[in-house]
Amino acid sequence: AEVGPVDAIYDRAALIALPPDLRRRYAAHLHGLAPGGAAGVTLLQICLEYEQARRDGPPFAVLADEVRALYPHATYRELAVRVVPGASAEVPTVERAAVLTW
Repeated sequence: AEVGPVDAIYDRAALIALPPDLRRRYAAHLHGLAPGGAAGVTLLQICLEYEQARRDGPPFAVLADEVRALYPHATYRELAVRVVPGASAEVPTVERAAVLTW
């Protein structure tokens, strides 16, 4: 579906649903949703972090450093970090929320 220019994006589960080889393309798509690829977009990004080798995805672990690398043109500001309640004690999981602006 066609989506016109946007100035805000909420990603709760899209990025973490994608395997690593598709994430750059997805990030480029989001960047392209800005009017002319210009500044003025806010992305609320929520990701999960855990030891990927110990759990099959999706959801996949996406660390904060990867999010920063996917959006090098953006300013990254962390909002919250919490341990996910009910996550397996064998594979502790952290949820990280951040705002990226460009």
